[in-house]
Amino acid sequence: MTDRAKTVADAYRACNPEKPLSAEDDRYVDLSESRGVEHIAELITWRIQNSEPAVQIKQLFTGHRGSG
Repeated sequence: MTDRAKTVADAYRACNPEKPLSAEDDRYVDLSESRGVEHIAELITWRIQNSEPAVQIKQLFTGHRGSG
Protein backbone atom coordinates (compact mmCIF):
# COMPACT_ATOMS: atom_id res chain seq x y z
CA MET A 1 0.00 0.00 0.00
CA THR A 2 1.18 3.52 -0.77
CA ASP A 3 2.04 5.78 2.18
CA ARG A 4 -0.44 8.59 2.77
CA ALA A 5 0.67 12.07 1.79
CA LYS A 6 1.34 14.39 4.71
CA THR A 7 1.66 17.61 2.70
CA VAL A 8 0.26 19.01 -0.53
CA ALA A 9 3.70 18.57 -2.08
CA ASP A 10 3.69 14.87 -1.09
CA ALA A 11 0.27 14.43 -2.71
CA TYR A 12 1.38 16.21 -5.88
CA ARG A 13 4.47 14.02 -6.19
CA ALA A 14 2.36 10.87 -5.63
CA CYS A 15 -0.06 11.75 -8.46
CA ASN A 16 1.46 12.27 -11.89
CA PRO A 17 -1.45 13.50 -14.06
CA GLU A 18 0.45 12.45 -17.18
CA LYS A 19 0.51 8.77 -16.12
CA PRO A 20 -2.78 6.85 -15.73
CA LEU A 21 -3.16 4.53 -12.76
CA SER A 22 -3.48 0.81 -13.32
CA ALA A 23 -6.51 -0.99 -11.89
CA GLU A 24 -4.17 -2.75 -9.44
CA ASP A 25 -2.87 0.53 -7.96
CA ASP A 26 -4.03 1.21 -4.38
CA ARG A 27 -5.00 4.77 -5.39
CA TYR A 28 -7.30 3.60 -8.21
CA VAL A 29 -11.03 4.00 -7.52
CA ASP A 30 -13.52 2.50 -9.97
CA LEU A 31 -16.20 5.16 -10.52
CA SER A 32 -18.13 3.38 -13.27
CA GLU A 33 -21.13 2.72 -10.98
CA SER A 34 -21.51 6.42 -10.14
CA ARG A 35 -21.41 7.35 -13.84
CA GLY A 36 -24.58 5.39 -14.50
CA VAL A 37 -25.36 2.81 -17.11
CA GLU A 38 -26.55 5.08 -19.91
CA HIS A 39 -24.28 5.51 -22.87
CA ILE A 40 -23.67 9.24 -23.31
CA ALA A 41 -24.15 9.13 -27.10
CA GLU A 42 -27.56 7.49 -26.70
CA LEU A 43 -28.60 10.07 -24.09
CA ILE A 44 -27.58 13.00 -26.29
CA THR A 45 -29.29 11.47 -29.33
CA TRP A 46 -32.50 11.00 -27.33
CA ARG A 47 -32.44 14.60 -26.06
CA ILE A 48 -31.91 16.00 -29.56
CA GLN A 49 -34.58 13.82 -31.17
CA ASN A 50 -37.18 14.54 -28.49
CA SER A 51 -36.65 18.26 -27.96
CA GLU A 52 -39.00 20.94 -29.21
CA PRO A 53 -38.15 21.84 -32.83
CA ALA A 54 -37.68 25.54 -32.02
CA VAL A 55 -35.41 24.88 -29.00
CA GLN A 56 -31.66 24.84 -29.43
CA ILE A 57 -29.99 22.02 -27.50
CA LYS A 58 -26.73 22.83 -25.73
CA GLN A 59 -24.51 20.09 -24.28
CA LEU A 60 -21.37 20.64 -22.21
CA PHE A 61 -18.69 17.94 -22.20
CA THR A 62 -16.05 18.11 -19.55
CA GLY A 63 -13.55 15.82 -17.91
CA HIS A 64 -9.94 15.36 -16.99
CA ARG A 65 -7.41 15.37 -19.80
CA GLY A 66 -7.22 11.89 -21.25
CA SER A 67 -10.57 10.76 -19.85
CA GLY A 68 -12.05 10.36 -23.30
